[in-house]
Amino acid sequence: MPQFPAKNSKNSKEQHTLQKSSSQLEVKQAIISSLTLMDDIFIKIVLQDKQCTEFILQVIMENDSLRLKDQCIQKDTPNIHGHSLVLDCYCEDKEHNLYNIEIQNDSQEAIPKRARFHASLIDIHSLKKGQNFKQLPKTYVIFITAKDIFKRGLQSYHIERIIKENGQPFDD
Repeated sequence: MPQFPAKNSKNSKEQHTLQKSSSQLEVKQAIISSLTLMDDIFIKIVLQDKQCTEFILQVIMENDSLRLKDQCIQKDTPNIHGHSLVLDCYCEDKEHNLYNIEIQNDSQEAIPKRARFHASLIDIHSLKKGQNFKQLPKTYVIFITAKDIFKRGLQSYHIERIIKENGQPFDD
């Protein structure tokens, strides 16, 4: 009577592992397919890439020649006198301008006073003791929001401080 080899349990285990891996991959692909730049985990990955961040800033700032010198994701800005912040993306360009990109899914959080606070903490951390106030770099706080918080139908809003009486920029 011929002898047949016993079913190889190693192959069976490998096949089961392969099927399990395949279904896990499908789940991950479905999750990734559903992500947008407004999803915290996805935008953090995108903003880790200096070229991606540079491109986003070039589009927002309407400046194709903007080049980043440095960037930091989730930059801690401690404040011993009160509220501290963790900045989503903090960048410096080659002209020493500073940028803070914040992703705001909750449009109620994207208020002008929050932007002012972000800019204030960045200023505090960028001017060293003994430096002249003229050495403060230009700082841009950019909120990317899921909804049009000003409800004017525009894709972007560039907000600047001006002198009310003559409409000239107030270059602070």
